Amino acid sequence: WLLVALGILSTFGPPPGSIEGMIYTRIPILDQLVGWLEVVPQALLLSVILFYWVNHPEKKWLNWVMGAVFFVMILMPVAGLLAR
Repeated sequence: WLLVALGILSTFGPPPGSIEGMIYTRIPILDQLVGWLEVVPQALLLSVILFYWVNHPEKKWLNWVMGAVFFVMILMPVAGLLAR
């Protein structure tokens, strides 16, 4: 819950879905809460995967999978910049 409270609800700016966004923007609150359906499961899935990874260091296949996913995530923006 700490991840949800600090990372999603209490961000530095007023993005939609945060406490500041609900106060300072003119976007209806229900429209802002719909964004939580995407953000909260992503954050919880990342937390579960990292929790499992840290508590099971003997799983070498997980190191390779996490490394490959990281490499692809870094490569995608670079490929987008070079696609001009």
